[in-house]
Amino acid sequence: ALADTHDPLNDLPDIAEMPRQRPKRSMPGADKNYAMLGRNTIVQASPAILHFDGYTLKECHTQTVSVVNISNESRRVHILPPTTPNFKIRMNKRGTLAPGMAEHLKVDFYPSEYKYHYDCIRVHTEEENLLIPMHAYPIANDVVFPKLIDFGVRELGRMVRKKYEIKCQTPVQFEYQLDVRKAHPFFKVEPLSGIIPASGSAEIYVEFTPLS
Repeated sequence: ALADTHDPLNDLPDIAEMPRQRPKRSMPGADKNYAMLGRNTIVQASPAILHFDGYTLKECHTQTVSVVNISNESRRVHILPPTTPNFKIRMNKRGTLAPGMAEHLKVDFYPSEYKYHYDCIRVHTEEENLLIPMHAYPIANDVVFPKLIDFGVRELGRMVRKKYEIKCQTPVQFEYQLDVRKAHPFFKVEPLSGIIPASGSAEIYVEFTPLS
């Protein structure tokens, strides 16, 4: 009988040819779920949500958020920074917070374009984790209508119209909607909804037609 001379060790790949996989490094708490908003049993965020509204391009907009230990024991807290390039945080990294002590975070927002931005700060504690959402968005100008519109004495059945403008100084268009609190057959406001063009204005008309 012929002997089997096949060596199974020859089928193994050469160790020198095998790719080396380095262990991935991650921050503590990066793989946790963050569903709590505002506070949990250990810490409380104030404010619970950050809003950067009406920002200016290429300027730094800064807000402060405090993470306070509301428990009766010293707690170790890991704060994970935002992941998008437009948001940055600055902090002292205390690590362990005594009861009543707070970690104060400076949140810097650097907008590069007019659009809606979102990110979050994640707070990892020994028990429940916390999420601090951050929203940034452009806004239209403050719309100021006169408190009183005087049409004076008018002829019956003859319509009188006055025009007002809603202006926008940002290069982003906005939708608007007007609500009439109490309708009256003598008055009409139009259009009740529409679009304010980027860096433009929209016209609103108020009509008065005395019928009696």
